[in-house]
Amino acid sequence: IAAQTLVFQAREVSYQLTVPALQQSLQLLEKAISLDPNYARAYAMKSFVANHLATRTAGTPAQLAKSRDQALQYAKIALSIAPNLAIARSALGFGYALELQMGESLREHRIALSLASGDPDVIRNYGYAMSFIGKPEEALRYVDQALALDPLNSASHRSHVSVLFHARRYE
Repeated sequence: IAAQTLVFQAREVSYQLTVPALQQSLQLLEKAISLDPNYARAYAMKSFVANHLATRTAGTPAQLAKSRDQALQYAKIALSIAPNLAIARSALGFGYALELQMGESLREHRIALSLASGDPDVIRNYGYAMSFIGKPEEALRYVDQALALDPLNSASHRSHVSVLFHARRYE
């Protein structure tokens, strides 16, 4: 229960997307993993947070690549623990997208979506992936579904705006 509480706290803190918030989120996740080394969701969340942190702090392309590789490893650890954990598949899909491996990314996002059973984070991530491959209507449908499932989640609102922006629907 303590590890799960830390993961929920880390999730909420990470939505701020600032370097201090992402660092705090990473610390919470590391604490959760120390309490339960087999907690797959903690590793999946750590993958997302590590990728966001790498994007904001890497000084060189080599540092960015190294940090993203590590984040990808966190997602793979999550999957080795729980192969059917939707958020772990979503984390792997996100990591592949950042490495511009779009085929692999979409494959993982689709698997995640098939396993999601109503998880707004997975549904939102799939929608966001659709916006990057030029499917704005499909993207909007999924991010709006995530928003309906979790209307108080700032990430859902941010994704909705991002999808509209990528679709050039500025109004």
